[in-house]
Amino acid sequence: SMAMTAAERKSKEKTQKNAMGLLRRSYWLDEKSLATIEKIRKSNSLKSNDEALTLIIELASRQLE
Repeated sequence: SMAMTAAERKSKEKTQKNAMGLLRRSYWLDEKSLATIEKIRKSNSLKSNDEALTLIIELASRQLE
């Protein structure tokens, strides 16, 4: 089969993420926050900044309980 176009890859990714119950959002971050997210991603061997943000939120939410 022919290689997928960028649009097809994006559409497939959106379908997969939605199936996992994930929602796409956009946020503005300063350099320090982005550096912190990347540091957490690397130090926890995560695949993406999305995973790092999820970890940060999970840890922060425990403080609210």
